[in-house]
Amino acid sequence: MNIKLNRKFNLSKDKYYIKYNELLKKIEKDRHLNCNSLCYNNSFNLFFRKNNNLFNRNLKLKIMKKRTLFFSTYLLLILTLLFTIKSNSQIIVDNNIGVNAPYSDLQTAIDNATANDVIYVHPSETNYGNITIDKPLTIIGKSHSQIGVEISRVENVTITPEGSGSTIKGLRITTSVYLNGVNGTSFNSNAQMVENITLENCKVYNVIYADWIRHYNFDETFQNGVAANNITIIGNVINKLLLQATNLTISNNWFWGRVTVWRPDSTLINHCIFTGSNIINNGNAITKVLVQNCLFLANSSNNKFLHTNESQYDNCLTYNYGSGSYDLSTTATGMLTNNMLFNTNPLFKDLSNGNPTTLYNENDYSLQVSSPAIGTGLNGENISINGNGFTFNTIGSPSGYPSITITNSTAIIPNNGTLNITILGKSN
Repeated sequence: MNIKLNRKFNLSKDKYYIKYNELLKKIEKDRHLNCNSLCYNNSFNLFFRKNNNLFNRNLKLKIMKKRTLFFSTYLLLILTLLFTIKSNSQIIVDNNIGVNAPYSDLQTAIDNATANDVIYVHPSETNYGNITIDKPLTIIGKSHSQIGVEISRVENVTITPEGSGSTIKGLRITTSVYLNGVNGTSFNSNAQMVENITLENCKVYNVIYADWIRHYNFDETFQNGVAANNITIIGNVINKLLLQATNLTISNNWFWGRVTVWRPDSTLINHCIFTGSNIINNGNAITKVLVQNCLFLANSSNNKFLHTNESQYDNCLTYNYGSGSYDLSTTATGMLTNNMLFNTNPLFKDLSNGNPTTLYNENDYSLQVSSPAIGTGLNGENISINGNGFTFNTIGSPSGYPSITITNSTAIIPNNGTLNITILGKSN
């Protein structure tokens, strides 16, 4: 849903005070304005930035309090509409100094929420700390890596079995995610798994982790080692993945560390980029781990090898940007491959910023029209980090986060002139 508002604001001729906020940089860039820029911060204050090209005198302006309050009221009204579009309760958490949000502490907001509520975590320079999710919730941050602005970050995320059914989007998780299943306590008593979890558009600096749990059922060969079920990990930037889970979907992610799947029953890994160690399977599997339409990249003078025991690779690509090669291992056991592109440059659109195997927000990892990876994936798809109807976002800006954008404003404002602005509010 979009809400559009046009307003005019008269400026007086007295002194003004500029409080320059770094958050304005990104908005100013997005709007491509060569004039005064107008924005809001989380407390809905109105600021102007002086442009040296337009102001060649020492005139200072003061925005009258009444007009500032009037404009802030409109912004607050739009945000209120955006946050109340959905049927579930909407909870806002903001720990920025001077902001009077309903909650400043994220864990307190989680504790006071009811099942299926949506919690919006505002960007901040202060980490929101460790959180434990013990009920089904949707938690949405603004971005994990947006350039020039603050981001939504937490330390550790723990999800208990009671938190099954939760979704987490748009957070920078500076340590790890723990899917904490609970062991059974006596013979023939079932343990509790964490189930139906979606992690989307997040950045995890350490590990997404689910350890084994013991069910104490008669058929311990099958039930031992499953801590999570029906887990979707999509669109993330992740260091390591260490999971013992069934029905695991890993799609459209960027990995720079090792991925270990101990129990890859019904596990599908597709449309991912791997720049660290290969996917590792310990061989204790009922079925092979399936890897499809993925890219394995290196930048080394040493030769690299694709090596995963008990696995099946379909329509994947390897490439070494250094002087070494990237070939198939000859020592892996139970490893099947089909329609592979070894030592083939995927021809990304833009790798001008830094190491080609290091994720940079400014780079463009979509494929050039001449890329050999176009149409050569499974079922005629591209071998790409984009696919299955999902477009990978380097900054982790998720859907579902309400926002306000100033889409138009007066180019030049004379003394005692009128500032015309157009505000666009989006609910997702």
